[in-house]
Amino acid sequence: MKLIYQTAASVVMTAIIIVSVASVKAVSPIDLNTTTSVLDQTKNLIPRRDISDDLAKEFQEILDKNRQEAGEPGKGGVPGAVLAVISKDKGTWFGASGVADIQTGMPITPDAQFRIGSSTKTFTATVVLQLKDEGKLSLEDKIDKWLPGEMVDKITNGRNITVRQLLNHTSGIYDYADSGNEAFYTAVNQNQSREWKPEELVAYAYGKPSFSGKRCEEGAEKIQWCYSNTNYVLLGIIIEKATGSTLKSEIENRIIRPLRLNNTFFEFQTDEVFGGIVSCYWDINPKDGIDEDTTSLNMSLAWATGNMVSNAGDLAKFTKALFRSNLLKDDTLKEMLTPYEPLLSATQGEISYGLGVWYDKLSWGEAWRISGNGAGTTSVSWYFPERRLTFVSLANQDNGADYTLKVREAILKALLE
Repeated sequence: MKLIYQTAASVVMTAIIIVSVASVKAVSPIDLNTTTSVLDQTKNLIPRRDISDDLAKEFQEILDKNRQEAGEPGKGGVPGAVLAVISKDKGTWFGASGVADIQTGMPITPDAQFRIGSSTKTFTATVVLQLKDEGKLSLEDKIDKWLPGEMVDKITNGRNITVRQLLNHTSGIYDYADSGNEAFYTAVNQNQSREWKPEELVAYAYGKPSFSGKRCEEGAEKIQWCYSNTNYVLLGIIIEKATGSTLKSEIENRIIRPLRLNNTFFEFQTDEVFGGIVSCYWDINPKDGIDEDTTSLNMSLAWATGNMVSNAGDLAKFTKALFRSNLLKDDTLKEMLTPYEPLLSATQGEISYGLGVWYDKLSWGEAWRISGNGAGTTSVSWYFPERRLTFVSLANQDNGADYTLKVREAILKALLE
């Protein structure tokens, strides 16, 4: 396959174009300035004042430089990236760099729609906590109150696990998406259009020892914490049991519609997403250094833990609404934002996990993070409460963590120093 790669330091367009593998669709015309920052003409982006021209130019240069230095697109590099910076003091900026699709070379735009991977978990957790606020469930409920007995009995220590432990990853339940679970990834590769049932995902955890798998760090059992996607699949099942409705309907009716997140979707298939999504690249099979196009992958394989689609504007809006108590009662939000201890060492500080959100202790201050990989994308939203600052980074490559951290540091240095 011949790869077409286009560098876009800035894109001047009169229409926003969203790219999917199956189609390219133009939506209503808007204007972009010379740094690809979106002007306030779109309903999907939060109201704001633009940052200074000098700072906008510096941000664009930082975005372009870091994306280009991340490597060759299609071989581990980042083909396209979007950033959003919303600062109470400095204003707001949306920018884009690179391409939405390697083969066509179509430039990416600031309102491009991405899979957001495990950022979906925060939506799922928010619904669970809203049900807690409504008295429909308790975080101390044992999961056997909500889940079938035959399912719970096949999960190690299942009868003693609580809803809270699912939310904060202290259940010890094996992660069905663990990199060592070859049976799961073989099944995915054999039929990438397969629609998975939640129960089929949970079944990979049956009989597995607590705090086992490659994902669990050494000493995970000692600190009683290990990240597991299975936890959030179970939470999705609990939501449906507690409400008598589908998880999709609950997320749409409780979060997406009230916040008017017009570019956010709970869909499995790319062709079911209005406007499509950017192409997704992931070195899934084999691990040969070449990124496969995984855009058409059926994301039912992630369901409550990672199947949603959104864009930078909607994620910024959701992030601010959540952390400013617009979706949860104050006491419940405080519970959500109580990090599990001990804090874990990370590349640029210390990290921990609350109830569906990450806690980062950085040199720039404390931040709450909503993040994930979306089988070909990387999605991260930070909220710095003391600075009233929201930062969103999206990239259409699955292993974009290093790029994301570097571009965040450079942007924050330019903004805050």
